[in-house]
Amino acid sequence: MPAVDLVVDTDLSIDVDDVGALCLAHALADRGEAQLLAMTHDTGLFPHGVRALSAINKFYGRGDLPIGAYVGEVGDPESTHVEPPFLWTRNGRGHYVDELVAQWPQGRSTTGRSVAKLPRAVRVLRDALATAADASVVIAAIGFATNLRDLLRSPRDSDGDGLPPGVELVREKVRRLVWMGGRARPVWSIHPPEWNFAACGGEASCGPYSQLGEITNVTLDEWPAAVPISFLGFEAGVEVQTGGFLRDYPDGSSPCADGYRAFCSRMGGWCGLGGRASWDPMAVLYAVRGNSYGRYDIEPGRMMVDPRSGRNTWDHRGGLSRGTGQENLLLSPRWYTNINGLMLAKTALTSAFVLLLLLLVLLECALVTDEQELGQEGGYAGADEAGPSAGDS
Repeated sequence: MPAVDLVVDTDLSIDVDDVGALCLAHALADRGEAQLLAMTHDTGLFPHGVRALSAINKFYGRGDLPIGAYVGEVGDPESTHVEPPFLWTRNGRGHYVDELVAQWPQGRSTTGRSVAKLPRAVRVLRDALATAADASVVIAAIGFATNLRDLLRSPRDSDGDGLPPGVELVREKVRRLVWMGGRARPVWSIHPPEWNFAACGGEASCGPYSQLGEITNVTLDEWPAAVPISFLGFEAGVEVQTGGFLRDYPDGSSPCADGYRAFCSRMGGWCGLGGRASWDPMAVLYAVRGNSYGRYDIEPGRMMVDPRSGRNTWDHRGGLSRGTGQENLLLSPRWYTNINGLMLAKTALTSAFVLLLLLLVLLECALVTDEQELGQEGGYAGADEAGPSAGDS
């Protein structure tokens, strides 16, 4: 199978499952399953968010991978003046961001003063799509819809690039959008809005986060119907914990391990023995491998989001659900734990490393269906860069 052309749009800033998703994306690229075209950051946590993202990229030997930044007030601690609920952040930043930025080297584009020149996310997205083959790109959206909205609304010849409008670029180049967001069976009187669609929710007066319902609604309305969307909702990801084993690695072994250790040590009950809920890693894995092992029950339908509150409704019955090209990924009665193995792709512990077996554990019969041994010999392949030049400091 040819490698999947993959773009990851992340809100790397609060929850640690973004760290796991990025490590997983790089591991899949190392295995030849994905071709990483670009990564974009979709919250206003600038420049800390893109610097943490750059540190992960460089660790995997991809410090020159194009990175684009959303620079706006949604998620910007300076604009919000309100901490998200549950004390998820320190001064608006997740309990791992500062550690990754301080302890791990970054690519040249985010080092020193050069970060101020980092291109905006919409610019990076347009360039990545323009150079890709038609109907080849899969976008894994594991954060807010800020960048997707800006891409769809980008005009023809934006910044003099000679390219068509964003909607046409998406229609021509994107094969599928895999979007971590929403709830499959929401009960509005009980369930809070899902974070990626609404953050705190428009009713919570959580600063500029209240714009997210409108942003998500607009993105859904303007997304080309010809390009399918796969939604991985809250219920699917919360059932699978991954990354817990990373906490046992020494400090400085990898940014992946450091991220999980920092988050889980400070967030207490939000991590279990298996680690953290796996919303974002599962979305990235589906973006690359699809449903090849039958892990999900696929339910066609239509996603609708209230622009004020950000609460969603998933219509899975007749009428509205026909011909939308949208589907919801419902976790079947079959669990799987192969994400942990893939996240072991790079460590600095030894000069040789082996990925764990990809185990597909079936609850009903405990049958292991994936026996492919993941192995690779040799040292860390991160020497493709000599590090930032003197002019970057």
